[in-house]
Amino acid sequence: ITSGRYYTHVKYGKLGEELSLSRIPFKKPMLMIKPGSFFFTEKQKEYYGRVTVDGEASPANPFAVQFGIPFTLNFFSELI
Repeated sequence: ITSGRYYTHVKYGKLGEELSLSRIPFKKPMLMIKPGSFFFTEKQKEYYGRVTVDGEASPANPFAVQFGIPFTLNFFSELI
């Protein structure tokens, strides 16, 4: 990332279905980029972000995942 304007927020995910009744129903907090944010890169990627791996999102359930892949619109600007 070279420059841009982006804002972040912390997402506090919660486990679903029967896991929501467990002793620890929450996922670990995850830093996300807010809608409307933009940034410039040297090279365009097919996608940005990632999905967490097993054991990373929740101490209560090692198979829980958190999706961190935003919907992006690629554009070109000469005003860098």
